[in-house]
Amino acid sequence: MVLLVPEKPSWFYFRNENGVTHVVAGSSPVVVSLSILGIFLFIFVMTREVRFETFEASSLKRRFAAFIFDCWYLLLTVVGVSSLLHLLLEAQRSGTFRWRYEIETGASGGADAAIVLVNLTVMFMYFVVPLARRRQTVGQWLFRLATVSAGGSVLYLPFSTALWRTFTSFRGLISPWRFLKETDAQGRTWYDRETGFTVIRF
Repeated sequence: MVLLVPEKPSWFYFRNENGVTHVVAGSSPVVVSLSILGIFLFIFVMTREVRFETFEASSLKRRFAAFIFDCWYLLLTVVGVSSLLHLLLEAQRSGTFRWRYEIETGASGGADAAIVLVNLTVMFMYFVVPLARRRQTVGQWLFRLATVSAGGSVLYLPFSTALWRTFTSFRGLISPWRFLKETDAQGRTWYDRETGFTVIRF
């Protein structure tokens, strides 16, 4: 199995082959510091209520730009923190802290694999929690976007509804042809109509 994140400036990689696990991980003080700043930025955005007087449907380009920024933000923040956790685990195993290590072991590290799974969960929940709490992601906040009901209201959603909306959004991302083909004149995608929400610019 291979799990890889960008090799610079922070990374974690492991491969299982013939019962031997090859592990490489690394980070830097700068990346860790930026990750911590990213966490504080998210906390700040989560304290800001979504308020607007007038709004219009957001263009797909603006929505896509916000999503790309969110992906970049997540890589910087989540991967930066998790790479430090891998280094701390290795320091506990070896007794020496290093900003980069490369080892081969006879079995895969359960803790390392668990960190990767936690990363994926955190990345998904990053989109769910702001929606459920009537807030924005960092990308939405930067591009002044909000997900609202069909009537134009920002609602406190049940967690299950926010989870479903996020899941259908990701389904839309992996179906680009349907995403473009079934977008209506108001800029609503098929999953906007299916879930009863839309993305506005204010």
